[in-house]
Amino acid sequence: MGITYLRRRASESVSGNVKSGSMEKVCKFWAEGRCVRGGRCRFVHSWSRGDLYSYLANLHGHTKAVTGIALPHSNSGDKLYTTSYDGKLYIWDCHTAKTTAVINFGVPIGCLINEGPWLFIGLPNEIKVWNTQNNATTGPEITITLDGEGPVGQVNCMTVVNGTLFAGTQSGQILAWQASSDGASPTANLTFIPLGHSDGVMSLAFCGYYLVSSSLDGTIKIWATTEKGHVETVYTHEEGHGVLALNGITLPPKTCDAKEKEESDDQNNILLCSCNDNSVRLYALPSFEEKGRFFTTQEVRTIQKGPGGQIFTGDGSGRTTVWKMNL
Repeated sequence: MGITYLRRRASESVSGNVKSGSMEKVCKFWAEGRCVRGGRCRFVHSWSRGDLYSYLANLHGHTKAVTGIALPHSNSGDKLYTTSYDGKLYIWDCHTAKTTAVINFGVPIGCLINEGPWLFIGLPNEIKVWNTQNNATTGPEITITLDGEGPVGQVNCMTVVNGTLFAGTQSGQILAWQASSDGASPTANLTFIPLGHSDGVMSLAFCGYYLVSSSLDGTIKIWATTEKGHVETVYTHEEGHGVLALNGITLPPKTCDAKEKEESDDQNNILLCSCNDNSVRLYALPSFEEKGRFFTTQEVRTIQKGPGGQIFTGDGSGRTTVWKMNL
């Protein structure tokens, strides 16, 4: 699948069942169990719309917005790691949903991701790197300093694609590092992707064949590598709200005939998109047809895939929520 295909499909995009920019919001009184208007209430009395996912559980601990969620492969799914603007990294036992350790970095943490056993932690003007296979609780061993790379500020988001670490920053830059060939650590081989947002880059995700970025400027950009090896924007989606977090999933294939399977496979890549209207939209790619929404009482700052079709979201209150796929 190439750039020409994506541009053609983007031009055929449909709006879905709900118009982008809709003011759907969950009723805060319903969330507290005390809405008296019932069916007459103009706000949503549900945590989700659509049939892909439903609410499962909450984890409480952070005192400010949750900015990262990771499940490193080294711990066999036993530990969940979360970070927050409160400057702390929490380690949770996945079986008991209890905190087992807390590490205080002393500065706001902008993001957290994992690639295999490695954790990458985004801080102001630097990235901390931690191999949890060597130690699961003592903290990072490596620091990548960004002070010499021009305006950067808070590292808001990261993703790893084919051995390359991408980082989106408060200044709107997207930076990239190529991992070392022996897998021991990231190297200092730094490159820049052309500045493509007019405000801070809030999220990066790899979905299907494409790198996807989002920004507080209200746009989602899809990037692809050209035949000459350059990275360029191939499609821009105007969301209408500031976009805070992204993640991509691939739905399980359906049992159907060949023609239906071809049409179904074309819509199996789903982009989860958190906006600053307290909702998470589910878009089929590359059409951007809306397939459903999650609703929260505060902005979702991070989205992470989990085992068994689970999705984890972290919001502005410090709460982590678990959603399950309706298979």
